[in-house]
Amino acid sequence: MSTNQKLLIVEDDESARSVIRDALDVIVDLDFLEASNGSEALRVVNESKPDVVLLDLLMPELDGFEVLKRLRLDSGRGRIKVLVISALTEPALIELLSELGADGVVPKPFHVDELTSMVQQAVDDVRACRLGQGIGRGTSNAEYRSRPGQLESKRG
Repeated sequence: MSTNQKLLIVEDDESARSVIRDALDVIVDLDFLEASNGSEALRVVNESKPDVVLLDLLMPELDGFEVLKRLRLDSGRGRIKVLVISALTEPALIELLSELGADGVVPKPFHVDELTSMVQQAVDDVRACRLGQGIGRGTSNAEYRSRPGQLESKRG
Protein backbone atom coordinates (compact mmCIF):
# COMPACT_ATOMS: atom_id res chain seq x y z
CA MET A 1 0.00 0.00 0.00
CA SER A 2 1.42 3.39 -1.03
CA THR A 3 2.12 5.96 1.65
CA ASN A 4 2.14 8.76 -0.90
CA GLN A 5 -0.38 11.56 -0.61
CA LYS A 6 -2.69 12.02 -3.58
CA LEU A 7 -3.14 15.43 -5.19
CA LEU A 8 -6.05 15.99 -7.55
CA ILE A 9 -5.48 18.82 -10.03
CA VAL A 10 -8.85 20.09 -11.29
CA GLU A 11 -8.28 22.40 -14.25
CA ASP A 12 -10.02 22.50 -17.61
CA ASP A 13 -6.91 23.68 -19.50
CA GLU A 14 -4.69 20.69 -20.25
CA SER A 15 -1.52 22.78 -20.64
CA ALA A 16 -2.20 24.48 -17.27
CA ARG A 17 -2.56 21.05 -15.62
CA SER A 18 0.78 20.06 -17.12
CA VAL A 19 2.49 23.24 -15.86
CA ILE A 20 1.05 22.70 -12.37
CA ARG A 21 2.08 19.04 -12.31
CA ASP A 22 5.62 19.94 -13.44
CA ALA A 23 5.87 22.71 -10.82
CA LEU A 24 4.76 20.36 -8.05
CA ASP A 25 6.91 17.44 -9.13
CA VAL A 26 9.52 18.60 -6.58
CA ILE A 27 7.26 17.47 -3.72
CA VAL A 28 8.35 14.04 -2.53
CA ASP A 29 5.83 11.22 -2.12
CA LEU A 30 3.03 12.85 -4.10
CA ASP A 31 0.84 11.01 -6.61
CA PHE A 32 -0.98 13.14 -9.18
CA LEU A 33 -4.57 12.70 -10.27
CA GLU A 34 -6.25 14.97 -12.83
CA ALA A 35 -9.72 16.11 -13.81
CA SER A 36 -10.75 18.51 -16.57
CA ASN A 37 -14.13 19.56 -15.17
CA GLY A 38 -16.17 19.55 -11.98
CA SER A 39 -18.15 16.41 -12.71
CA GLU A 40 -15.00 14.45 -13.44
CA ALA A 41 -13.41 15.86 -10.27
CA LEU A 42 -16.22 14.51 -8.07
CA ARG A 43 -15.95 11.11 -9.76
CA VAL A 44 -12.18 11.01 -9.16
CA VAL A 45 -12.67 12.07 -5.52
CA ASN A 46 -15.14 9.23 -4.97
CA GLU A 47 -12.95 6.64 -6.69
CA SER A 48 -9.44 7.67 -5.62
CA LYS A 49 -9.95 9.60 -2.36
CA PRO A 50 -7.29 12.30 -2.81
CA ASP A 51 -5.77 14.00 0.22
CA VAL A 52 -5.48 17.43 -1.41
CA VAL A 53 -7.46 19.03 -4.25
CA LEU A 54 -6.11 21.94 -6.27
CA LEU A 55 -9.35 23.38 -7.68
CA ASP A 56 -9.87 25.86 -10.50
CA LEU A 57 -13.08 27.90 -10.19
CA LEU A 58 -14.12 28.52 -13.79
CA MET A 59 -14.74 25.20 -15.54
CA PRO A 60 -17.36 23.53 -17.72
CA GLU A 61 -20.13 21.26 -16.39
CA LEU A 62 -19.71 22.00 -12.67
CA ASP A 63 -17.70 25.03 -11.63
CA GLY A 64 -15.25 25.04 -8.74
CA PHE A 65 -17.75 26.70 -6.39
CA GLU A 66 -20.20 23.83 -6.81
CA VAL A 67 -17.45 21.22 -6.48
CA LEU A 68 -16.26 22.84 -3.24
CA LYS A 69 -19.82 22.94 -1.86
CA ARG A 70 -20.36 19.27 -2.66
CA LEU A 71 -17.03 18.23 -1.17
CA ARG A 72 -17.85 20.01 2.07
CA LEU A 73 -21.46 18.75 2.27
CA ASP A 74 -20.57 15.08 1.85
CA SER A 75 -19.07 14.05 5.18
CA GLY A 76 -18.52 10.54 3.83
CA ARG A 77 -15.56 11.83 1.82
CA GLY A 78 -13.61 12.83 4.92
CA ARG A 79 -11.80 16.12 5.27
CA ILE A 80 -9.99 16.78 2.01
CA LYS A 81 -7.71 19.82 1.88
CA VAL A 82 -8.93 22.10 -0.92
CA LEU A 83 -6.76 24.83 -2.37
CA VAL A 84 -8.48 27.04 -4.93
CA ILE A 85 -6.40 28.27 -7.85
CA SER A 86 -7.97 31.19 -9.68
CA ALA A 87 -7.45 34.55 -11.34
CA LEU A 88 -10.45 35.71 -9.27
CA THR A 89 -8.94 36.91 -5.99
CA GLU A 90 -11.09 39.83 -4.86
CA PRO A 91 -11.48 40.04 -1.05
CA ALA A 92 -15.23 39.34 -1.18
CA LEU A 93 -14.61 36.22 -3.25
CA ILE A 94 -11.91 35.01 -0.89
CA GLU A 95 -14.33 35.48 2.01
CA LEU A 96 -16.97 33.45 0.14
CA LEU A 97 -14.45 30.68 -0.55
CA SER A 98 -13.58 30.65 3.14
CA GLU A 99 -17.24 30.30 4.05
CA LEU A 100 -17.55 27.43 1.57
CA GLY A 101 -14.62 25.66 3.23
CA ALA A 102 -11.59 26.35 1.02
CA ASP A 103 -8.29 25.92 2.83
CA GLY A 104 -6.39 28.44 0.73
CA VAL A 105 -6.32 30.46 -2.47
CA VAL A 106 -3.47 30.45 -4.99
CA PRO A 107 -3.80 33.41 -7.39
CA LYS A 108 -3.34 32.97 -11.13
CA PRO A 109 -0.94 33.58 -12.61
CA PHE A 110 0.81 31.74 -9.82
CA HIS A 111 4.40 31.91 -8.68
CA VAL A 112 5.87 28.41 -8.60
CA ASP A 113 7.35 28.95 -5.12
CA GLU A 114 3.98 30.05 -3.68
CA LEU A 115 2.11 27.16 -5.28
CA THR A 116 4.69 24.64 -4.12
CA SER A 117 4.73 26.06 -0.60
CA MET A 118 0.94 25.98 -0.20
CA VAL A 119 0.61 22.46 -1.59
CA GLN A 120 3.53 21.25 0.53
CA GLN A 121 1.85 22.70 3.65
CA ALA A 122 -1.41 20.94 2.78
CA VAL A 123 0.43 17.65 2.23
CA ASP A 124 2.32 18.10 5.51
CA ASP A 125 -0.97 18.71 7.34
CA VAL A 126 -2.39 15.48 5.93
CA ARG A 127 0.77 13.59 6.86
CA ALA A 128 0.69 15.01 10.41
CA CYS A 129 -2.94 13.97 10.79
CA ARG A 130 -2.11 10.43 9.75
CA LEU A 131 0.58 10.38 12.39
CA GLY A 132 -1.88 11.73 14.96
CA GLN A 133 0.01 14.98 15.35
CA GLY A 134 -2.12 17.68 13.82
CA ILE A 135 -4.94 18.98 11.74
CA GLY A 136 -6.28 16.78 8.99
CA ARG A 137 -9.30 15.02 7.60
CA GLY A 138 -11.31 15.09 10.82
CA THR A 139 -10.93 18.82 11.39
CA SER A 140 -13.84 21.18 10.94
CA ASN A 141 -13.86 24.05 8.44
CA ALA A 142 -13.86 26.56 11.32
CA GLU A 143 -10.68 25.05 12.77
CA TYR A 144 -8.92 25.29 9.40
CA ARG A 145 -10.01 28.88 8.87
CA SER A 146 -8.77 29.86 12.33
CA ARG A 147 -5.20 28.94 11.41
CA PRO A 148 -3.27 32.11 10.55
CA GLY A 149 -2.46 32.57 6.88
CA GLN A 150 -4.36 29.56 5.62
CA LEU A 151 -6.94 31.38 3.56
CA GLU A 152 -5.65 34.53 2.02
CA SER A 153 -4.53 35.78 -1.33
CA LYS A 154 -0.78 35.47 -1.59
CA ARG A 155 -0.53 38.23 -4.22
CA GLY A 156 2.33 40.45 -3.41
